[in-house]
Amino acid sequence: REQGDRLRLAIGGGAADTGVAARAASPSTTPTATTTTAAASSEPAPRQPVSSGPSVEDIDFRRGSDGAGRLVVTFDRAGVDAR
Repeated sequence: REQGDRLRLAIGGGAADTGVAARAASPSTTPTATTTTAAASSEPAPRQPVSSGPSVEDIDFRRGSDGAGRLVVTFDRAGVDAR
């Protein structure tokens, strides 16, 4: 959002980014995860890889000779759809 000579850019979908307050979930509606392990096994479960989305590596603001501003966002991988 633009405020005078400042531009505020929010990236993400969390409550802090949207200005919407997060609600605490009711205990009766919150699903709980349960895991079952064999009683004879004392070894921890192997770690599973976690898939994550693209990360922002750099944000740069450049102003052209005509005064127009350009925001350049660099991601950690190629092919990110930033729309």
